[in-house]
Amino acid sequence: MTENELIKLGFKKETETSDPPFFYYSLDIVQGICFITQADDEVVNGEWEAEIFDTYPAIKFKDAETLSKLIEILNQNKNK
Repeated sequence: MTENELIKLGFKKETETSDPPFFYYSLDIVQGICFITQADDEVVNGEWEAEIFDTYPAIKFKDAETLSKLIEILNQNKNK
């Protein structure tokens, strides 16, 4: 998926000031469920991937439409 698609889904850019600096995107749904992308220097051909943070094995999404549906389902079912 593209960087623009991530932004449209609500992902926030997170910048690390290490040497060299890098950035990635993240999206918190609720405490304990967070999506995170790879670092910008790991993106191949402009195609970003998002995964559910800290799962084993990793659950990765490459398609914005599929990820959008999951985010919508999760947000609709939050106990507010």
